[in-house]
Amino acid sequence: MEIIRRLKAPTPTWFKKIRRIGLTCVAVATALMTLNASVPSFVLPSFIMKVCTWMLISGTTATVIAQTATNDDTK
Repeated sequence: MEIIRRLKAPTPTWFKKIRRIGLTCVAVATALMTLNASVPSFVLPSFIMKVCTWMLISGTTATVIAQTATNDDTK
């Protein structure tokens, strides 16, 4: 029950910014990886695909961690 309360609690401004940055990283990485997989004539170098993979992992992690941050004064 503690995790549900934390997810519903208000998020501090700093962590809202981190969450937005994480979601942006996930969106860009997903778009590039999908484009590379679905369009046969569009091929990204393997280095870019590795960067997209890391952006996807780090963006997801940052978003989840930022979402669980709460204000201490709302207990």
